[in-house]
Formats: sequence, C-alpha cells, structure tokens
Amino acid sequence: LECCTFPVLDWISKNLGKKVLVNVMNQYVPYYKAKEYKDIARRVYPEEYETALEKAKKLKLIVVS
Repeated sequence: LECCTFPVLDWISKNLGKKVLVNVMNQYVPYYKAKEYKDIARRVYPEEYETALEKAKKLKLIVVS
C-alpha cells in the first residue's frame, strides 16, 4: 500500500481534484508468471483493501466499489 496505492491516491487527490471517481478494486489474482515474484504472488488481503478504501475516503475522494 505504501509503495503504490497510497502515492497514486495522493496524486489523484492533488492533481485531479475531489470530483473524480476512484474505483478501488480488490480483485487482483496472480496469473501466469506472477507467482514467480514474491511481491505480486498473492491476492490482496481484505485488510489491505479496507485500508486502501479508508485512505481514499480520508482524502475525500469519491470511491466507487
């Protein structure tokens, strides 16, 4: 979250404003060679998804899910 999701949400908030719709998704599935790379070899944990939603809401972004 800290490396990728949070910076993207911050950038959207600062550069695109508060009226843009943000779809925070939890459906990532590691296919094909993704399982060979530790950082992307698993699905998103429910806690990570909830934390991403909380961050988007804290930034007052319009979250659709």
